[in-house]
Amino acid sequence: MLIEGSSSTELRHRCMTERFAPIAKETFARMPDVQCIAYTIGQYWCDEAEDAVHEAIVTFLEREPKWPQDFDQEADEARKDKVFADLKFGFHDFIYRWPCLDENTSGITAFASHCAEEGDQEAPIDETHVVYAWARRAAGGEVAIDVVGTMLRPEWEDRFDVGFTAELEEEDAQPGVDPRKPPAHQTPPPAPRGFWAFLRRLFGG
Repeated sequence: MLIEGSSSTELRHRCMTERFAPIAKETFARMPDVQCIAYTIGQYWCDEAEDAVHEAIVTFLEREPKWPQDFDQEADEARKDKVFADLKFGFHDFIYRWPCLDENTSGITAFASHCAEEGDQEAPIDETHVVYAWARRAAGGEVAIDVVGTMLRPEWEDRFDVGFTAELEEEDAQPGVDPRKPPAHQTPPPAPRGFWAFLRRLFGG
């Protein structure tokens, strides 16, 4: 199920309440040694959209970790592999039990404004991602969500003309209107940056 919303703010709020909070609560229940969970976001090319925004939900044994200094990707993945070994695709299967954003469309609208400049998909997430929110254990088995993300690129806020462009069915097209173009009151998104964007421009990708 995909999360929907009419603004970037609404999409972010619903992602935290409908996705991150319940995932964190269940993860804490399954992983008693984990004291803090981070919801991280990064923007970089992936398949359909070169401006895709990706999430990574990562665990820490410390209650007050520092990003990225205290993040150990190998240790995080080992913890998850052990606990979620009963699932075919491990932690990935587990988190997609809850509604999500589409990384090629609604994920961009929600979080691109809070991402740093576009990164490299081959780089580790502690280099490409920033923390948007922390989850910590609270009384009664609940979780406390602390949103720490800041708006870094406001030009991406409330944009719905982003991501991959689906081919239009001829019968759906309106005469004189190309819905693949942004509305007149919006400015085009900034040009992609970074190594992969350079290669795609160089070779016409």
